[in-house]
Amino acid sequence: MQPSKTNAICLKDLTTEEIQNYFIDVGLEDLWESIKKSEKITNFIRQPLFLSIMRVAHQQLDFEEWSNCKTEERAIAYLLGIYRVTMLSRLSSKKKTGSSR
Repeated sequence: MQPSKTNAICLKDLTTEEIQNYFIDVGLEDLWESIKKSEKITNFIRQPLFLSIMRVAHQQLDFEEWSNCKTEERAIAYLLGIYRVTMLSRLSSKKKTGSSR
């Protein structure tokens, strides 16, 4: 069964200006400064999902290693791996402190 096109949501890629404004709005201007010259990274985070994932994972990312990924698939796998570790670490910390948030 094919999904109905009327129920589909299509998000446009973000512009460079929108990405920059996002980083400023969330207080990560330094992160933007460190990645804005990498066409590969900025093209990758034009998709809102990956921009959001990057925001969560940014403190653990090795930007040099990430920008040296040879394929888009490897870059996605690297970012998602960092994101997964970050989220599991947060979950583990919450369980240790008994936090329900």
